[in-house]
Amino acid sequence: MGKSKKKRQDFQKVKLKVGKTLKKADNVTNASFKTRTIQIAQQLKTDSSQPSTTRKLNLQDLLVHCQHFSSSVRHDGVTGLRELLTSHPELMTSNLAAILEETSELFTDKDPAVRKAVIQLIRVFYSKISMKQIAPFFPLLKAHLCCAMTHIYDDIQVDSLQILDILLEFYPDLVINKSSDLFSNFIEQISRRQSEKDKSSRTLVSNPSSKMSTLKWRTSVLERLHKFLVGILNIHRRNRKEQMDINGNCEREREVLWSKSEGPAYQLFPMMFSYMWSNPTFIIRSQVQEVSSHGGMGSGLEMAELVEFARTLIPLLLQCWVEAVISHTQQSSRGTDNLLRSDSVSLVSSVLLVIQLLLDCIHSHTDQPEISWLSKEYLKEFKQHFMINFPYSVHSSMGTKDKKEKNTKVTAEWINLSICDLMTNFIPSSSNQSHDGVSSWLSNVIRYLKDFLHGKYDPHSIGQHAQLVSKIVSCLIRMGRSYQDELKELVASVFHRYKGARFSSVEKRVYLKFFADVTSTSCCSELMMSEMESAFFASLPELLPLVVGNHQLSALIVEVMKKQACQRCKSLFVAVHKSFHILYGEMVVGGLGPSVQKEFVSLLYYMPDISEDCHRILVNFCRSQVINEHLALYMLQVIQNRFLQVDFKGTLSDPVKIGQLISFLLTLLLGTSSQDSEKSAVIHGDQYHGICFMEVYLGQIDMDSWSRHQKIVEAVMQFLQQCPVQMLDIVECFLKNRLDQDDMHTLPVVSALGILCFVAKIDHIRLRPHKDNAHYIELCIATLHLVISTDSSASEKLSCILESILNLSQDVLLILNGGVQRMCEVLLFSAKDKGEEEHLSVLVKMATSLLHDEKRSALQDKQCIRFLSQLYEHVQAHLSGGTQRQWFAEFQYLLSLLST
Repeated sequence: MGKSKKKRQDFQKVKLKVGKTLKKADNVTNASFKTRTIQIAQQLKTDSSQPSTTRKLNLQDLLVHCQHFSSSVRHDGVTGLRELLTSHPELMTSNLAAILEETSELFTDKDPAVRKAVIQLIRVFYSKISMKQIAPFFPLLKAHLCCAMTHIYDDIQVDSLQILDILLEFYPDLVINKSSDLFSNFIEQISRRQSEKDKSSRTLVSNPSSKMSTLKWRTSVLERLHKFLVGILNIHRRNRKEQMDINGNCEREREVLWSKSEGPAYQLFPMMFSYMWSNPTFIIRSQVQEVSSHGGMGSGLEMAELVEFARTLIPLLLQCWVEAVISHTQQSSRGTDNLLRSDSVSLVSSVLLVIQLLLDCIHSHTDQPEISWLSKEYLKEFKQHFMINFPYSVHSSMGTKDKKEKNTKVTAEWINLSICDLMTNFIPSSSNQSHDGVSSWLSNVIRYLKDFLHGKYDPHSIGQHAQLVSKIVSCLIRMGRSYQDELKELVASVFHRYKGARFSSVEKRVYLKFFADVTSTSCCSELMMSEMESAFFASLPELLPLVVGNHQLSALIVEVMKKQACQRCKSLFVAVHKSFHILYGEMVVGGLGPSVQKEFVSLLYYMPDISEDCHRILVNFCRSQVINEHLALYMLQVIQNRFLQVDFKGTLSDPVKIGQLISFLLTLLLGTSSQDSEKSAVIHGDQYHGICFMEVYLGQIDMDSWSRHQKIVEAVMQFLQQCPVQMLDIVECFLKNRLDQDDMHTLPVVSALGILCFVAKIDHIRLRPHKDNAHYIELCIATLHLVISTDSSASEKLSCILESILNLSQDVLLILNGGVQRMCEVLLFSAKDKGEEEHLSVLVKMATSLLHDEKRSALQDKQCIRFLSQLYEHVQAHLSGGTQRQWFAEFQYLLSLLST
């Protein structure tokens, strides 16, 4: 028994309890170990030579991330590129090819977040790269853009339109050039072919599973097409203007002539350059295209392509219109207008804009637009879809509206006016063409325009659509000649709006330009009644002072006024003469731009009569410091050409006009009017300090006024030198009478300057005997006395003024017969009459001024030497104390040289 019990104990099973760990066996090997990390400092350093992002990624790393299979990694790569290129823009030019290649491939990325990041990146990237830099790579961008626009996924097509917007914003010329592929892409986005045989037959398509509604999608596509057509039209007009400048008046200025015979003798001119010089051309070469300045208009489309595109697109646009417009059957029975749903207004406006721009592009490619094919194919459909329910109105619900809907600028009035503008393309341009079917809708257009201008629909929107209204009415005037009575009423309504518009508004400027064009065309001016035309021209001088601050409008008014002045418009001249004191005042002329000022002053050339009051205003115009002196001199040139070429014709035909002109010129020559001179004579009459019967006083004059008066006097003398001799005699007679008056013995220095300049410029005066020039000699002596007796040491400007008048008076005194002898006699008599030392010093200095080398020969006369010698003896005898003065020593030395 005991043996069996022991055996059971050896093989008994161990019972395990929960929560207690097992004991390790005796033969268990401990496999645990300890390690230490090894850090290599060189691997932790970054490459500081290359710019990197905040995540320490350089450009190459980011470009690799853009190719990763994971969308999140691609997104990080694109955002990192934007960060890196924003902080380091110099990387754009050095890595342009690689960046363009990687970013353009992501235009068709399946992840919307990646595409959104790419759009944000290229907006930053393209704004820093010029068109010249990106031109060689643009075919690559265009290929990826076309793939995105025609992609199978709708969301990629939607994002492709945003990419197109960016390209049109920064590179419109590159996008539009060779743009036939993009036109087909626009069509493919909204339509499909009905059959493979007929490629022009298409129908609209819609995708019910798309997140965007069909109306919004077509609206977005047509909006981009509208931008595209605007770019084509702008580029074509710009190139056409450049072509006109090359072939126009600037051709002679840009012409360079070279002759082989005039080449330098020391070096032969190479034949290659000789050929290039004789056959000039300007060619821009790149890897993409070759554009010559002599070939093509650069719009990217030929006339045949535009017409073919129009024939494909117009039926699709008409289908869009039909789907967007609500049926008219219910409203017509009630007598109401056709209602447009508010959600379809954007599509309707896009359809109208695209059709009108497409027609404008076609017309711009030909000098004489032909619409026969357009009328033949689409006039019936246009009348059916656009005019049968015309005019339209927009339905607005009373509930809450979207913010976008509240901010929309498309109104029912704009839609109706756009339809009118569109239908004017179908008016026959000549009387030979048929007018069948035109009267039915043209009368509706004219009637709507009159109702719109009278405020029947929305009075507040009349001024906003002034540009569109003027365009439509101008086209109706040119084409609709069989509706003269209705058009006269329409033009009268436009003129009523012109008179009631605010003077600084856009509406005023638009209608002003409209009536300027209407009145300049003989066939169009018949629509304006004589009272209306006279009122329009009479309103221009009254309007100009009110819009001086608006340079654009004031320039337009001056342009219209000059154009009508060339045509001798009587009503304009009457209005200008009535407001002459305001128009040619400081405020109006000073507020105009420099170029506009000249155009405005040139109106004086065409004035039939300039009265004495107008001449007085022009005198103030010349003297005003606000008016630029160059403009004042230009006004004198205009007056000169006006009288010399129109009034004089070689003889003095109109004594009244000649008298007014002489008064005007003398007032400018003397620097003051007769009334001002009489007042000054009264003021200075009690303070006589002269040495002869005439005295010249300085008055209050600054350097700027003196310089301006000198230039005006010079211009007046140039005018007088071209006048007949009879007029010069009249001027001289008037000057002598002024100097001979008892109250005119006191003259301002500005008047003395004018008279002395007149004497110096007229040759026959110097040949007269001494008695005939006595007044001029006395004036020279009085002027010399003023200059010598005035202390100018404290003012540099005053010394310049006195020096200029001193030289002039000395020159005139030397050229007049008996002038120097009379001066020596006056100096001697004045010294004997008054013996104060200060007075004697002035007399001696006057004599000394004529004893210098260049003027001494005129004093080598026995009588002059005798007078000067007696003056020397008299002054020497009256000097107190016998001390020698510097001024007297100089006079003594120069007199000794004269005697020898």
